[in-house]
Amino acid sequence: MRGLWRLTLMEARLFWRTPQAVFWTFFFPAFLLVLLGSVFARQPGQMAFLIPGILGMVLASTAYYSIGVVVTYYRSTGFLKRLALIPIPAWQFVLAQMLVRGAVVLAVGAVLLAMGAGLFQVRLSAQPLTLAAVMGLGTPAFLATGFAVGVLARSVESANSIAAFMFFPMTFLSGAYFPVEMLPGALQPLSAVLPLTYFLRGLRTAARGGGPASVATELAVLALWGAVGALVSVRRFRWTT
Repeated sequence: MRGLWRLTLMEARLFWRTPQAVFWTFFFPAFLLVLLGSVFARQPGQMAFLIPGILGMVLASTAYYSIGVVVTYYRSTGFLKRLALIPIPAWQFVLAQMLVRGAVVLAVGAVLLAMGAGLFQVRLSAQPLTLAAVMGLGTPAFLATGFAVGVLARSVESANSIAAFMFFPMTFLSGAYFPVEMLPGALQPLSAVLPLTYFLRGLRTAARGGGPASVATELAVLALWGAVGALVSVRRFRWTT
């Protein structure tokens, strides 16, 4: 387990030493919240809808860019090959990535909630068990799918393309910024297969005080996506190209 601890510390240091990662993970969501809050400040219900949406955007971005692209970059530069010489089990590398990125997502969620309460008087009567279930299952599910992007992509360029193809349509089709019901009828079936749709639905149900049983479908879909991502990651992971 000492190897896991060292890998986790290494990944945390690398994250904080990358200004672009810190900006897009922490400062941009905060800026977006302030920007949207200046428009919807007189509508607390709209702000309560948007905060989970921004958090979902951060989670998807972290999964596909901060893990998917980074893992591909590590492999293309030979960094993974050097790690394999230590040697360390592959699962420790994967888990270290998950721990660091998962902690970052939780930290961003705390910042957004604090800003929403302090700046816009948003009060969420969240059901803690439901919130813990959605975050506890949804976060690793997304990170697993992001890792799958990293193991499937053959180059950093292809990883960026796959990440963009998954991230940008998903944030708009999953109801991050407006209700799914506002989508054209032809696009709504696409929303029904995206993991972010169920993550956001679960978060908003938890924010309204719904119990764990009320998000059973959402948790099941997230678990399915996580299982698929984990299976692909385990079967296709290679230390070298």
